[in-house]
Amino acid sequence: MRRRRCTAAILALALAAVSIGAETQVLGESAGTVDLPAGWHALSGSNRFASRSGEAVLRVTPYPADAFSDPKAMAESIEAKLGANGEGVLFLYSGRPSFIADVHFESGHSDMRGYLITIIGADRSIALLGFAMDASYLGLHDELLSALDSYAIDSAAGLYPGPISQFYYPFPAPRREPMKLFVGGKEYSAPFDVREFDASQTVIDRETRVLVENKSVNVDAWRRYYRTIFRDNYHRLDPYLPTLEAALGMAGESPEQKAKKLLSWMQGFLYARTGTIADLSSPLLAFATQTGDCDSRTILYSILVRHLGIEAILMVSSTYSHSMVGVRVDGKGAHMMYDGKRYLVAELTAPVALGLIDSTMADPARWIAVDFPSSAVPATSQR
Repeated sequence: MRRRRCTAAILALALAAVSIGAETQVLGESAGTVDLPAGWHALSGSNRFASRSGEAVLRVTPYPADAFSDPKAMAESIEAKLGANGEGVLFLYSGRPSFIADVHFESGHSDMRGYLITIIGADRSIALLGFAMDASYLGLHDELLSALDSYAIDSAAGLYPGPISQFYYPFPAPRREPMKLFVGGKEYSAPFDVREFDASQTVIDRETRVLVENKSVNVDAWRRYYRTIFRDNYHRLDPYLPTLEAALGMAGESPEQKAKKLLSWMQGFLYARTGTIADLSSPLLAFATQTGDCDSRTILYSILVRHLGIEAILMVSSTYSHSMVGVRVDGKGAHMMYDGKRYLVAELTAPVALGLIDSTMADPARWIAVDFPSSAVPATSQR
């Protein structure tokens, strides 16, 4: 989104959010959840989905925990039943032994290609099979990866990087090294892994291509886009929360004061855009470098206030080419009503107080609200 230079004014009105429909889908047989690209739909039978065109398919199959001893043996058994062949490697998905293979097989006299992921869990094992006709595979590759990466084995996993992301680069990041972090005018040392910046950016660039390639992009697709970035970055920020809270003096503060202090710090970030296909840097990189445009900052702010135990929604406007955040705290000023709740507006790219908004961006019909997973619990209560 293009930068807007915001001249703020208190608006005594409630911005009415336009709610959007697509949500994470809970799978049957306690198989987990998926948050599929726009246009994907359920097929007959349990836990089977197809893309808008019907040319790509995702199948999620649960197995008893004791059905297989390891993920590679599980994959080999499934490949044998499919008559498939392919190469694969072991990896960890949120600490669970997993295996991913690039598979080729025949179905209905047609050549198929895709990915098979097997996960060994404590109470069940899971097989994810995403595939398309070989002739359509390259054109659908990003959608297949996006669908597979949207899988979460349980509610907690819905706020961690997906299985494709964790295959691409391990989580937690294994090679964190001290880097300078400036908060409140002071210098701190924080452990970052620069390869994790790339891993997070890879997700953003892939999801942007999915939007570009989807010829029916709508608000459902945009809402999922922001949810996916929020999910991938949410727990990547865990290691830095104690330093941030201490540096900003948040101990004992009210939710409103915490939101204000965090807002003031982030408004001091350097405005920057990536120039990539997404033109949006990952929230993790925005945090580490204290740079970013309105989108990267608003997603980051949404994540950080959630970690502080404050409900938040993203406010997005294509008309104004801008995004802001609504935080559920006490305070006067412009606010958005969403799902029966009042959210105070936070502007991240201008040095203005919480509840101030540019008076030229006040048309309620020009904003949509993007809610994030309800399973988001404050990381401070998990440490």
